[in-house]
Amino acid sequence: MSASATVGKRVERSASQDALLRSLQHPGKRQEVENKAQPHPAVQHLLPALPGESKAAYFQRLGARLRRDIFSPASDFQRDGLYIYKRPVRSDSGDKAALLASGGSVFHHVVVYVKCGEELTALEFGPANSMDITDNMLVETPAAPVVLRPAPEPEAACLPMLHIAAPHHPLEAAHVQKALAFAEATPYHALKSNCICFADFAVRVLTGGAIKCAPLVFDLMVGQVPPVDSPLLALLGMTTGLSWQDVADGGRMLAAFLEQHGSGVLLPAPGAGLGSKDLDLLLPEAPASAGKAAAAAEQAPQPAPCPPSLAALSGPLAALLASSGFPLPLGATLQQGQEQPARSSSSSEDTCGVEVEDTVADGSTPAGRAIATGPAVSSGSSLASNGTSRAPKGGLGLPPRARKARS
Repeated sequence: MSASATVGKRVERSASQDALLRSLQHPGKRQEVENKAQPHPAVQHLLPALPGESKAAYFQRLGARLRRDIFSPASDFQRDGLYIYKRPVRSDSGDKAALLASGGSVFHHVVVYVKCGEELTALEFGPANSMDITDNMLVETPAAPVVLRPAPEPEAACLPMLHIAAPHHPLEAAHVQKALAFAEATPYHALKSNCICFADFAVRVLTGGAIKCAPLVFDLMVGQVPPVDSPLLALLGMTTGLSWQDVADGGRMLAAFLEQHGSGVLLPAPGAGLGSKDLDLLLPEAPASAGKAAAAAEQAPQPAPCPPSLAALSGPLAALLASSGFPLPLGATLQQGQEQPARSSSSSEDTCGVEVEDTVADGSTPAGRAIATGPAVSSGSSLASNGTSRAPKGGLGLPPRARKARS
């Protein structure tokens, strides 16, 4: 074959040649590409939900595998460590509770307490408007300071809290201070960067990534999980493309923090066993159970909740959706003269009664706690629960206090 015949002919490289070329790349650039291809283990979810899996089924699966000796209910701060506290969300203008209130404690407001000796600090994330949630759930707004000293006392009606007995960094650690400053600079969004995401993010940073999804562990062990998902969860997916796990996941916030400061900023917490199998949160799944679960999911996946009908989306519910920023489906209309819901708050008698569920023989709890106290739709729960604790306006709230900058 003449040399001219080979002009323009594509030369195919073998796999070994590709590997050789990659090995000759600049080491720093090659490492950067590999890091982007492999996310940091600390940003991953503790136990991802299966397609079409209900919250009840998810928490039952999580309960069967969660290592429980690290977590325990607590009604006070006698022990040092980290605490997760949840309470229903309050809204100043418009009752957002009716949108996705059947999420149980999953979408409640979250506060992280750090107890060290005689010092108690609260970490809390929310909009700078001094409310739990923005009127429009689809917009961003500046966040308020996240460190509260002195820390407010939890509402007795909303106890117990969840105590986490794991080694953690002090709040004064340089990388923890960077993480808190990063959170304060992150705009608040009711669905994408809220108090649930921040609480998960803060615990991951404090424990060096050892403890993930702490708010969901709260729901499993001391919170409330509905036995049936609300059809309005389907509306969330239709309008925003987010699942309920996305709303409660702090991995995205941590991934953004590591992208800005480098993966090396996340340090293992001091203490024996951290970063080893001694603190693996999930117990190995039995091969037989894993096979049955996979087969069941493949053969008979649970259908996603049906979206509400147009009739249900007309009138008061349509007003709630419109006031929260959600686009109404074609055909859903407001009633003549329909007003947006008045400001409302939840009563602690309606939403805060929780009991620690007894553990079944195999050490798991079936689907967390099914809601057994209060109405299915409480006036203070909300899809995204965030922000500062304010003076009560006829409903539940932490005692009023002034925010202080980090010290």
